[in-house]
Amino acid sequence: MKYLTLLPLLLMMGCATVGTQQPVNVAVPPVVHDCATIQGVLQHVKDRHCTLGVAADQFIPSLCNTDALDSVCREIFNSQGVNVLQQGSGNYVLTGNLMEIIGTANQQCGRVVFSSTGNMVTIFPVVNNGELPNGCAAAPQ
Repeated sequence: MKYLTLLPLLLMMGCATVGTQQPVNVAVPPVVHDCATIQGVLQHVKDRHCTLGVAADQFIPSLCNTDALDSVCREIFNSQGVNVLQQGSGNYVLTGNLMEIIGTANQQCGRVVFSSTGNMVTIFPVVNNGELPNGCAAAPQ
């Protein structure tokens, strides 16, 4: 029981995390402007996240077009409790709960990754397993 009373103090000091939860930033970094750079990664997303049989999380077929993927990206940006993480590589990872099924394994969460210069790297569905406060799976750091 005495350890539980120390936990809030340790979390405030940044000395510990609970499970795999990541810090939640309140704002998207200014370098990441919007989803306009989706054109540059569209073929990658279609090949990897819109092709059944590929060992990666898959979007439902109705989302595998430019307009729909752009819409998913914007929904992630605007989702309540969007989680923003800057990885060691400098990439920014935004994870949001869209509250509707977007993935073939019934995922409701989506993740969009931007380079440190603000260009989109990828977008894909993510399991909602509750690791993050918004109900989504945590991203690798």
